Amino acid sequence: MAGPGQVRASAMLTPMGVVAEIGLVVVGVLLIGAVFDSALRTFVLPRAARTPLTRGVFVGLRMVFDLIARPAHTYERRDRVMALYAPIGLLALVAVWAVMVVSGFTMIFRVTSVQT
Repeated sequence: MAGPGQVRASAMLTPMGVVAEIGLVVVGVLLIGAVFDSALRTFVLPRAARTPLTRGVFVGLRMVFDLIARPAHTYERRDRVMALYAPIGLLALVAVWAVMVVSGFTMIFRVTSVQT
């Protein structure tokens, strides 16, 4: 049993383990940074600015809405379906951001947590 200030042999990392943990921290910080950048450019910036994250969410959602609206034979039906595109897109964007932030912090905390 390891005492205070001692590290068990099984808790010691190999050089590749250290590189992997540094990689996890870097990826986690990049995920959080991408969300921060996307949120600022989407909701705060007064002019139109595209971010790859926002664009990817809306393009993917547009494909889904096009599949749903395609069978509509009249303009009114298609318009009724497409009227929900922007509100659902913003909600989906917030959900994607939340998943990315949780994933980023999970990666960081995984590395910085105390091994017992």
